[in-house]
Amino acid sequence: MEERIEGRKPSVDSLVALWRELSPKEQFALVDSNNRPDLKTFLTTEQRLLFPSLFLAADLIPKNHIIVGDVGPSRFHVDDLEFIHYLKSNESAISGEEMRNRAFALHADLGLADGAYLLVHESEIPAGLQDKHIVLPGTLLCHSDTRENVVLVLIYDRGHWRLEPVWLNRAWNFASCLARLKVRLAR
Repeated sequence: MEERIEGRKPSVDSLVALWRELSPKEQFALVDSNNRPDLKTFLTTEQRLLFPSLFLAADLIPKNHIIVGDVGPSRFHVDDLEFIHYLKSNESAISGEEMRNRAFALHADLGLADGAYLLVHESEIPAGLQDKHIVLPGTLLCHSDTRENVVLVLIYDRGHWRLEPVWLNRAWNFASCLARLKVRLAR
C-alpha cells in the first residue's frame, strides 16, 4: 500500500482502504491525541473531510472511542433548529440503526462538530428540552474495548448541557429527540 511519492499525498480512496486494513488497536493508535497534530499536517483538506470531528472537536471525543462515521459541520444558529422526534405515532421505541436511518432521512443528522457549537451556545437551547436527550447521530463512534458503536447525545444535567456516549444497540424511545434546520417555506 506504498502509494506515497515524494511531494504527493495518498488519495482518499487509498487512505480508506488502508484504514480498513488496520486492526482496531492500530486505528486507535493512529488517531491517538498525541498524533493528531501530525495527522493534520499529513492529510489534505479533502482527506480531513472523512472525519471532520477528529479535527474540529477532538477534545470532545470520549476516551477509548474512535470515529468510524462522521458528517461535516453544519452552519446554523440555535434558533434555526427545530427539535423533532424520530418515533412514529404507534411506536414506543426503535433500534439504534433505525433511529440513525430516520435521522438521515429527516435531515436531522447533526454530528460531534455541531454538538461542540451547541455546547458553546447552550443558553440558547430551548428550556423545554431539558428533559430530553438531543441525539447527534451524524458521528458514529466505536468503543475500543467492546467494539460496540455509540452515538453522542446532549444531556441536560445540573444546569448545563454535556455530551455523553450512548450505545447504539439499545432501544431508542421518546426521551430523545433530533435537531435539524427548520424548513423554510418559500413565499
